[in-house]
Amino acid sequence: MRFATLAARSFLIIGAVVTASCHHDLTNTTPVASVFLVPTNISLLVGDTVTITASESDINGIVLTGRSVTWSSSDTTIAVVNSGGLVTARKVGSVNINATSGTAVGTAKLAVVAALPPSISSITVAPTPAFVVVHGTQQLTATVRDAAGNVVPNLTVIWQSNNAAFATVSSTGLVTGVAVGSAVISASIGGYLGTSNVTVQTSITLGPSSVAVAPSSATIGIGRAVQFTATATDSTGNTYPNATATWKSSNAAVVTISSTGLATGVSAGVATITGSAFGGSGTATVTIQVLHLIAVSAGDLHSCGLQTDGSAWCWGGDQADQLGDSTQTNSTTPVVTKGGLKFASLSSGYAHNCGLTAASVAFCWGDNLSGELGDGTFAHRSLPVAVGGGLTFSSISAGQDHTCGLTAAGAAWCWGNNLSGQLGNGLTANSSSPVPVGGGIAFATISAGFQNTCGVATNGVAWCWGDNTRGQLGSGTLNSSATPVKVTSAAAFVSISAGFQHACGITAAGAAFCWGSNDQGQLGTGDTQNHSLPVAVSGGLSFATVGAGGLYTCGLAASGAAFCWGDNIWGELGSGVTSPTSNAPVAVAGGLTFRTLSTGNYHSCAMAGGNVAYCWGDGGEGQLGNGSTNLSASPVKVIYQP
Repeated sequence: MRFATLAARSFLIIGAVVTASCHHDLTNTTPVASVFLVPTNISLLVGDTVTITASESDINGIVLTGRSVTWSSSDTTIAVVNSGGLVTARKVGSVNINATSGTAVGTAKLAVVAALPPSISSITVAPTPAFVVVHGTQQLTATVRDAAGNVVPNLTVIWQSNNAAFATVSSTGLVTGVAVGSAVISASIGGYLGTSNVTVQTSITLGPSSVAVAPSSATIGIGRAVQFTATATDSTGNTYPNATATWKSSNAAVVTISSTGLATGVSAGVATITGSAFGGSGTATVTIQVLHLIAVSAGDLHSCGLQTDGSAWCWGGDQADQLGDSTQTNSTTPVVTKGGLKFASLSSGYAHNCGLTAASVAFCWGDNLSGELGDGTFAHRSLPVAVGGGLTFSSISAGQDHTCGLTAAGAAWCWGNNLSGQLGNGLTANSSSPVPVGGGIAFATISAGFQNTCGVATNGVAWCWGDNTRGQLGSGTLNSSATPVKVTSAAAFVSISAGFQHACGITAAGAAFCWGSNDQGQLGTGDTQNHSLPVAVSGGLSFATVGAGGLYTCGLAASGAAFCWGDNIWGELGSGVTSPTSNAPVAVAGGLTFRTLSTGNYHSCAMAGGNVAYCWGDGGEGQLGNGSTNLSASPVKVIYQP
């Protein structure tokens, strides 16, 4: 509705005018206890003015006269006030106008709005009347119309409650019940006002409610918990979030739920959670997932593991569909790779994975920009696809963006990125299908790294090919090679691992040697100098396996104790701290005994005794699998395991 004008401009006054039945002629020595302003809530257009009056009272409420008042604005860029209480609106915003007399201060609230379209005629608020329970909420909406009854869009109104002791209202019109009673909620813009009469009550009186339980579904592990909440909605659309509900689990042997809605996993299975409030009820589904992992592999921003039934489960970044769940959504907890395939082994690369079935058939999924999936295309795959060529493999290794596999006869085949000759076929063109590695060498092991590949022949001789800018081929030169070159070493190796720009190998006696880039101490030699020939890892430790990661390396001692060296900015050494780097092996914290180890770019994962997977290092995409995106400088257990 349209109402009072002042100086040809409109303004809104909401609030009570304070008056006194009589004035007492008291001396000016009587202290001022209170200052009352009229009006107390004002809405002005930019450029409008209004005069606020002030009256002073003593501690007994008796009005005082002849007292001086000092006027001030909390933000003079929005509105200014002169010594006589004349307020001038300058720009859109909210401001407090204060009147001070002695130590007493009175305040009026002013909202300044932009100039209105000349066609505005009315503003209405809905619903009215409105009902809300104590601590419940009700969304109100304001509609501004012109003289023809058409809606005028994109205008911001000022919301106010005339009694905040019973109901408050947000800047968007969301009313919250405070105490049983009533309040008038108004929406104004310039000189136009719309209202809704709101009644606050203790419970819904308009019939049974509908109840929505959130979250609507959840997956947790044994011993893990999830908090459920109930939102009730009555027949008129009033909503009551966080309603007090009665909770029930359909199967307490699977999941229990407390009186406050906290559900806790007990055993593997699925249960229905029911929340009842105000005569209505809603449900949610809880799945208690239990994983029994037997292997784990760390990639760049993701990790994968194999369950006892051969299913693949992945977690972390999913920007290239490398989790295999067809969502391209990161997950801080393991999700099953779809497609129904069962694998005997698994290897994670930068943003792709490959696995071998029990029949030795290779399947890959995820990023395929360079052809690293080997299916004859360069298209990302959200589900595992068979590697082309009809080959069967005894082992497979996923690198940065290329992959290599060994046949039962020891023949090496590689596919994907070949910019530096890492496919080993004498060329530098990418291949989306497997190509044979040159040289006719029979390999026992193979490892695909960043832009290089290494393998150990059946006679213990190590060979590497691809990029050699940091000496990572171990040939004593910095010359890259598109075919295998011998690693210059008098020692025979039983295993080898290619990392970012370095590589490491283990001898039959358990001695570890590394070569290549060493700027972060990743060779473990006690220095930070690059080495183009194998150098012994310091510390005199005997290793069963070694893994070259991004800028760091980890190894498992024969006892199962893990040690790491090199960069540690993301906690990838697992030593319990994130700095400094170490150019010699340091023990992984926690005292765990591991049987396998896998190093990624900035995190590692390992299988402890009893087939329990742990990860540590960078967790920014959820690649540690513990339900978090925080890094961890010490091993954390992958979720859903017993």
